Amino acid sequence: MSRLWVVVVIAVVVVGGIVAFYLLQPTTPTQQVAQAPEPAPSAVSQVSDPKGDVRDSPPYLDIVAAKVVRLSDNQLSFEITVAGQIPKEPDGYLAYAWFLTSGITTLDRPAIGLAYDNKVGKWDAFILNSTGTRPERIRTVVSGLVHTISSDTAKVTVSADLLGDPTSFKWHVVSRSAPFAGGVPRVDKAPDAVDADWASK
Repeated sequence: MSRLWVVVVIAVVVVGGIVAFYLLQPTTPTQQVAQAPEPAPSAVSQVSDPKGDVRDSPPYLDIVAAKVVRLSDNQLSFEITVAGQIPKEPDGYLAYAWFLTSGITTLDRPAIGLAYDNKVGKWDAFILNSTGTRPERIRTVVSGLVHTISSDTAKVTVSADLLGDPTSFKWHVVSRSAPFAGGVPRVDKAPDAVDADWASK
């Protein structure tokens, strides 16, 4: 009788252990819907620039950072951050331009520009096609690109095929207080020395 009792006790302990094991397992749904992660930009090139290197010019002409990003939908995003809030309606002329200085197949040294001219009274994004290094030799080839301005940041988004779908290029960005053909030099440039490298990945 005692031996049977021992067997019963052991059986109860074993069964109880098995039940406890399964009860303590975390509950998981029988079917999980896999969520695709947000697509990350495939290529990013960014630079910084010292604050306060524009002398007496307004802070919205003082470049502190800039970047070029290839987005997942075959768009190139050109972004600039300045030391002060960008006015919605600047006095006079204000422009930012990202110059692509190598690696472009369909345009010669193009620039992606964003400018406000108080004579026109609106912001406009555009592509400049430069056949040389002198501003008067730059001509507009495309207009109406997507642009946004928020606080101290401005961005222009361009379809990559407008630039010949480049796989790499060197670039820099400038701020200006006069039209490109106005004979007035840029106010600030980033990077200051060697152009930045961008490459698709």
